[in-house]
Amino acid sequence: MKRSLLLLSILFLCSLNSIGQVIGGTNFSALPRDYQLYPRNVSGQSTVPISGSTTRANVSYYSVLINRNAQKYNYQKANVSYISGKGSFSFSNLIIKSEQANYDFSIYQVLSSGDSSLVTSVGNVVSGEVIVITGQSNSTCFFTETRTNPFCRTFGKITDTFNTANYNPADTLWTLSNQNGYDYNVGTMGFELQKLILDNYGIPTCLINGGTHWSNAQQHANRTASNPADLTNTYGRLLYRIQKAGLQNAVKAFIYRQGESEAYGEGSDFKKYFNITLSNLAQDLPSIKKAYLFQIDIIENAIGYAPSVREEQRQVGIENALVDVVPSIGTTGFDGLHYSTLGYQQNANELFRLYKRDILGAMDDGNFSAPNIQKAYYTTPQRNQIAVIFQKGQSLKWPENVNGLNMIDFFYLNGTNGHFKSWTIYKNAILFDLYNTNPSTTIGYLPPIVNKGDPLFPYVGPYITNQSGMRALSFYQYPIGEYDPKNVIPGNTDPVISFSKIPQNLQMFPRNSNNTSEIEVKASLQEAPIKYDYVSILTKRSSVNYSYTKAALNYNNGKTDFSLKTTIKAELATYGFSIYAITGSDSVLLATRTDLASGDFFTVMGQNNAKAWHSENNTVTYNYYSPYCRTFGSKANTNYALSDTTWKISGDVRSEVGVWAMELQRKLAEQYGIPSTIINESAISTPLSQQNITNSSGDDISTVYGRLLYRVKKAGVGIQLKAAFWWGGDVEARSAASTSFPNEFDKLYKRLRSDFPSTIPLYTFQSNIYYNGVQDAGKMRDFQRTIANNYANTKVFSSLGYDGFNGVSGQYSLEGYTQIANTLWNTINNDLYATTKASISTSPQVQKAFYTDANKKEVAVIFEEGQTLVWPNDVDQNGNKYEMRFYFYQDKSSADIGSGSVNQNRLTLTSNTSSSAKTLTYLPDFMPSSGNTFDTRVTFNGPFLKNSQGLTAYSFKDFPIADALNSPVLSVSKVTATSLDITWPAIATATSYIIEIYKPGNNTLLKQNIVSGTTLSVSFTGLEDKTQYTVKAKVISAASESPYSSITALTFNALKAPTFTGNATYYNANQLNWGTIDSDVTGFILERKTPDVSNYTVILQPNAGTNSFADINLTANTTYQYRIKSKNTVTESPYTMLEIKTPALLNTPALKATAASEFSIKLTWDNIGGTNTYQIEKDAGNNSFQVLTKTDGNTITFTDTKLEANTTYNYRIKAFSSFSESNYAFATATTLIILGFDDPSFSKTLLYPNPNNGKFIVKFEKPYSGELRVIDYLGRENYNAKLNQSTEKELDLSNLPSGNYLINCQSGNVWHTIKFQLIQNP
Repeated sequence: MKRSLLLLSILFLCSLNSIGQVIGGTNFSALPRDYQLYPRNVSGQSTVPISGSTTRANVSYYSVLINRNAQKYNYQKANVSYISGKGSFSFSNLIIKSEQANYDFSIYQVLSSGDSSLVTSVGNVVSGEVIVITGQSNSTCFFTETRTNPFCRTFGKITDTFNTANYNPADTLWTLSNQNGYDYNVGTMGFELQKLILDNYGIPTCLINGGTHWSNAQQHANRTASNPADLTNTYGRLLYRIQKAGLQNAVKAFIYRQGESEAYGEGSDFKKYFNITLSNLAQDLPSIKKAYLFQIDIIENAIGYAPSVREEQRQVGIENALVDVVPSIGTTGFDGLHYSTLGYQQNANELFRLYKRDILGAMDDGNFSAPNIQKAYYTTPQRNQIAVIFQKGQSLKWPENVNGLNMIDFFYLNGTNGHFKSWTIYKNAILFDLYNTNPSTTIGYLPPIVNKGDPLFPYVGPYITNQSGMRALSFYQYPIGEYDPKNVIPGNTDPVISFSKIPQNLQMFPRNSNNTSEIEVKASLQEAPIKYDYVSILTKRSSVNYSYTKAALNYNNGKTDFSLKTTIKAELATYGFSIYAITGSDSVLLATRTDLASGDFFTVMGQNNAKAWHSENNTVTYNYYSPYCRTFGSKANTNYALSDTTWKISGDVRSEVGVWAMELQRKLAEQYGIPSTIINESAISTPLSQQNITNSSGDDISTVYGRLLYRVKKAGVGIQLKAAFWWGGDVEARSAASTSFPNEFDKLYKRLRSDFPSTIPLYTFQSNIYYNGVQDAGKMRDFQRTIANNYANTKVFSSLGYDGFNGVSGQYSLEGYTQIANTLWNTINNDLYATTKASISTSPQVQKAFYTDANKKEVAVIFEEGQTLVWPNDVDQNGNKYEMRFYFYQDKSSADIGSGSVNQNRLTLTSNTSSSAKTLTYLPDFMPSSGNTFDTRVTFNGPFLKNSQGLTAYSFKDFPIADALNSPVLSVSKVTATSLDITWPAIATATSYIIEIYKPGNNTLLKQNIVSGTTLSVSFTGLEDKTQYTVKAKVISAASESPYSSITALTFNALKAPTFTGNATYYNANQLNWGTIDSDVTGFILERKTPDVSNYTVILQPNAGTNSFADINLTANTTYQYRIKSKNTVTESPYTMLEIKTPALLNTPALKATAASEFSIKLTWDNIGGTNTYQIEKDAGNNSFQVLTKTDGNTITFTDTKLEANTTYNYRIKAFSSFSESNYAFATATTLIILGFDDPSFSKTLLYPNPNNGKFIVKFEKPYSGELRVIDYLGRENYNAKLNQSTEKELDLSNLPSGNYLINCQSGNVWHTIKFQLIQNP
């Protein structure tokens, strides 16, 4: 990699419009670009921003149509808001999923007039992860990678001369990785990493490779402070691409592979400049979670600084938690500087392990990272033993000799080897015994320099590794600590543990009704060599701590048993756990399990099409991969290996799961986010008789069913199986075993029901038509057709008519299996997952066949209700025309069938002559056709009878053709102007009758009644009067139908509906009036009800001469509904309806009675709106009220006079209007007591002069408070005053006429009366 001087061409730089993109008058401020990747969030989704503005007037809104893999996914509108002539819009929550799916966006502009136009379209947008690589040539792999993938993306362009030239700012395209070769290359290592993430997690990625050849660490650290995205330097060019892609806050991982230049002497201070690079990244790419630094190899042409470069790189991994150091040593294909393609792919695999742990949440057993020395020290005072300690959790392995080289010879003390006598590995430590006491102060691992010409060149091992195969990082002049008795001498302190129950990596657990699974771990732990206090289980979900539980340990006889549990959700997420034993502050990892999941389980059994693996030219054409779609164990056509209990990802062993089964897994994952496991134990070329269990215990693994049951039990599914599939019959269709198929299926069904709950659905198939089959193949298919009728909780699918069927192999193309999966999913989704059940289209199933009349030229074939049959077009193939009619056989012959037609669920076959055939068959037994000698095709690919949804009808064999039934004999039992009653005698086999009525003239069907076989009459109502109708009928039985019979009947003249009026006459009475223009009316029927009652009640049936009625004794404020119809001896008219509401009662006036004097009582009451009259009544004794007076509606007071003193009187009042009245109000009062003038209480009260002329003074003995009134002897009040602590009161009543008067003084409830005489001057 000697750096050459290069002449860099000067590039013309132009910038992108950073303000917005104007398309068709719309200025987009945010808009995705073709092939763009948006960073996914923690929910595995991305929000795609689309916003902008327009100056065009009258734009109502913009809309966006989003397609996912060319299928409609979402639609949204964004209203346009105008300010100063500029209309702005913005879409919200445009969500796409991080998955193997391309999203396309079409943006439309819609005017206020409703006119719309396409503004722009953007395609192939995805959501995913963002990774950056930089370094020297080993980071770029020379940009020669040619593979592409639609979900592996990059941004920007590789510049000339291995990315060393200045960058053109206009190069801002999103593309597929490695598209067009060099320009958009990401390198072999980079692309392989992208592929691994995609294949294992289904996550698209954008990887930007900014590596430059011949570069040193200082160049990579060179950041122009005033312009970080400086297009003239390495760092700036990379940053520019990241920023222009909008990913500066989305980069998760940074991969740095450089240092060879420093090892050549073309750079220095590696650690210093690398740390500067990390500092730069912290400013510009703050989202980076992990940096992966490659430690360079033992390269050619190295100088003395080379081992120090490696040491500095190793040290960074100790000093900075952000950095994980990856070894280059031990990479395949090392030539002294670079590596082979397989080597770079190896590096990608090792990076992927780290990436899935650090970024995607996979569990690490402690050996994903390379072993990195932590300390070294002498373990004895004699300095003859050295301990070298690596990270906790590492499990080291000592290598075999390589090319005769022993690993022990490549450990160095003070730079020389040959000092080490022997070694022992204890987990993460190596204990070296030395030959002699040694004064050395440093230790090294691996040769410092190996140049060309050296016998070791190129150095390719041996290497210390861990259990994952990661090579230990080389170290150079590492200090050896002095002997300290406090240092632990490595030894075997591993806990002795025996797990009786622990899951495997990748294991899936059946989900429960809470959408979770409980995982239990059981084990026995020995007390020696270390007694631990408790154990714990730490569960992680996508690298984040999810749950933690612990259990105390109680030892008995030197050991303890413990159990730990954790719960995981059924979702597209990776779970894992680590189990630790803890004592004090020390802990030890007992076990780790990764990639655990919760989901649903299915089984598949059968033959070729259950295996369902399709390949073309030995190239697999089905490549779906998801880590959440799994299987367990392996299929075997021979005895099963009991040790084969490995969990696998379906995509890794596709041929063991099958195309349609994996498609079901894909749909379940994508639509509901539920992982799944399918255990497929199909056995090609094996008849069902050899697949069934042969003993009663179910443990015969020499049989297919026994192996399936073994795998299901070992997987821990138990009774939690979601569904089972059986697809077989292709073997039997070509052998004598076809006759035994029904019996063998019966055995299989009963066995399934004994081993699994009866509620588990069994989905099975009707076989296709095979080449060189047997005559009984059609009978076998006919049995398969009826399985769902005879076996509970089963459903049958037709396998006819799907793409790519081959009659010889009996299998389908990839497209065919995919179509089959779609059909299966529609049913399975509806049966097991959809919350709202739908009516799912199924293959048409024959129900009965019969001759339509006695001539027997026409056969009707009836399929299920709701089917809409489609008669197919002819199939033209190899110059021959194949018609559907030729594949219906009457008594095994199709010669006489001249035509066929369909109507809804009815197929009609018409023969040229009368037939005596007893059976009907649809489709041949096998190919070449045994019924049609002209059809010599190997594969029968149509024509097929289908329904409107494209599903093919089940084939049937020797289905009985019944004779037509006798038609029912109709009679008219009753006729009115608007109705006909029809009767007929019973027909013994009838299950139902169809009765239809037709209007004359155009013979229009008015109504069809379908009644049970025991019903012998029907009424047709709502007919027209004076009209002759035709009534037709036919009888239906389980096996046949009759031709139609008919009868005609004339309805009578119809009466017209009466006129009907009415009104409320009082609160409890309605007046009703009616009439008719018909002269032949004999009477009427008047009915009444209230709205809260369903049925009317007849209240009057007057004769024709009565035309009014007063309906009384009703309830106030109530709606009454009336109807009336006229009648005569043969018919009745329609009803006329009327609704009347009675008035409400008036409000009851509140009545108050007050004694006005010894001889009068004053009555007052409330004014009630709408009142015409108030009626006041007085009790004459014994509660016998008599009218006292009546007042108009405006008067609210009345004084009752000439009463007896000190007497109680009872009154009541009622308000009246024109249409109503109130309830009575009651009041009671007592007249005053007459007290003499000489009453002691008034003995000192003076009134003078008396008599007087109306002017006088009342003088009290002491201050008086109360009411003073002057009344005459009729009880009328003439004066009233309120007194407050008065000693006298002067009155002027000169306006009153001469007469005797009383002064009433009231204080509290006590009245005092003074008499005086008023004499007016003459």
